[in-house]
Amino acid sequence: MLRMVIGGAWQGKRAYAEAHYQITGADWTDGSVCSREEFLKARAVCGLHAYIRRRMEDGAAPEAVADEILAVCGESLQVVTSDEVGYGVVPMDAGERAWRETCGSMSSPPSVPMTRSGRCSPGRFWSPTAICTGALSIP
Repeated sequence: MLRMVIGGAWQGKRAYAEAHYQITGADWTDGSVCSREEFLKARAVCGLHAYIRRRMEDGAAPEAVADEILAVCGESLQVVTSDEVGYGVVPMDAGERAWRETCGSMSSPPSVPMTRSGRCSPGRFWSPTAICTGALSIP
């Protein structure tokens, strides 16, 4: 099962994952620059939101991106971090809205089978309210 840590930019998501999920620096793949092949083989991805954006900018349909992520969840891919992108003003650009929606759907069960999910904010990790493979509510 996948472990996901979400939060604002530069809030300690990667450090938290390394400290709690037995992930080392060598395990990480950077979602902002990795190839599709590197992503599919990764054990841990830092920046899932950036990977989703790049794939969609390259012309991949949101459903195709979601399917490729789901195909490796809990298999090779064990831990992901992602910035929260759903706050603020809804973008006028349709592509930006599609990216935002895809990131949101990948950050919440039941879309993604995961054992743990949580949110980092300055100096604090919000523990999940449930360990699940179904619905999860994060404070």
